[in-house]
Amino acid sequence: MPQSADSDPGKRTPRHQDRARTIQKAVIAYADDVTIFLSTPDDIGKPNDILNTYEAATGAMVNMMKSRALALETWDTALKLMDIPYHTDVKILGFHFTNTVNTSAKETWSMVTKKCAY
Repeated sequence: MPQSADSDPGKRTPRHQDRARTIQKAVIAYADDVTIFLSTPDDIGKPNDILNTYEAATGAMVNMMKSRALALETWDTALKLMDIPYHTDVKILGFHFTNTVNTSAKETWSMVTKKCAY
């Protein structure tokens, strides 16, 4: 008996593709570095709340000298995440991020190819 697309676990249906595109937040943690990606201004309140709660509970504080915010595309830099300053580029685990995907890819791969040339 033939299986429908919905019964094939390996097949991505439009329903699954739509859900994949709606992911709005991501967190990358490595040692004592945490990277938070937000895609809508509505998301900015949650990291603020979490970081403030963490600081109150542990007595630890976010190091503003090491913290950076990067506004992608048309993000409004008037929106603040714990008063972390905005920058035009950020380097995370060797990858260069700028305010556009094309520039980010170009910067990262340019560095990689230069290192491979030696």
